[in-house]
Amino acid sequence: MIRIEDLYKITNNKGNIFHFLKFNQIKNKSDGEIYFSEVLYNKIKAWKLHNKATLNVTVPIGEVKFVFFDQKNNKFIEKNIGENNYKKIIIPPKIWYGFQGLSSNKSLIASYSDHIFDDNEVNRKEVSELNYDWRIK
Repeated sequence: MIRIEDLYKITNNKGNIFHFLKFNQIKNKSDGEIYFSEVLYNKIKAWKLHNKATLNVTVPIGEVKFVFFDQKNNKFIEKNIGENNYKKIIIPPKIWYGFQGLSSNKSLIASYSDHIFDDNEVNRKEVSELNYDWRIK
């Protein structure tokens, strides 16, 4: 299942520094890529499942709700992370996930994938295909 790890932030009066990833923590260093995704307030990007890739994600700007579908127990798991709750989520292969912007401004997600993106490796569903209530509480 997913793992949550604490990250650290270095406060700086010229702009904070957000630690994300040490490459000695990565098993497969020969492949992979880092990319950034924006998500706007209350917008949803869901559902996706990687068959091979493991993702490491964090949110240095804003706040994002990540939702994971536990197929074995038929339940959803929610994790909110962002600059005020700075964590890293490690998403192994074969986990359905989606996310939603919670900040009034756009939020920024940093992602490290241990595989180069391959559209054939990804499964997708429409937001409505998994019965999750995305309303912001």
